[in-house]
Amino acid sequence: MKALQAQTVLVLGLAAGVFYREFTGDTASEPLSIGGKSYAQELPNIVAYGALFPDEPEVFHMADEHVDIEDLVLSAKIYARAIYEMAK
Repeated sequence: MKALQAQTVLVLGLAAGVFYREFTGDTASEPLSIGGKSYAQELPNIVAYGALFPDEPEVFHMADEHVDIEDLVLSAKIYARAIYEMAK
């Protein structure tokens, strides 16, 4: 498996929920990692990442999969912050 080194700023920030907390103010939720199969396992220096916000239905990969626009914008802010840190 070609995995991103565990000690990078990006991985540490994502794993600790730093970027998520920065934009949501949510300090109660803990980061969660799942063992699902993704493209990230096949590409070098890639991390699969996504946020499920509290009180939102978990409808990933279901027939009624959807996202509220506000959650999409918030996710984009979190991703942009992570990308910024990675590019510095």
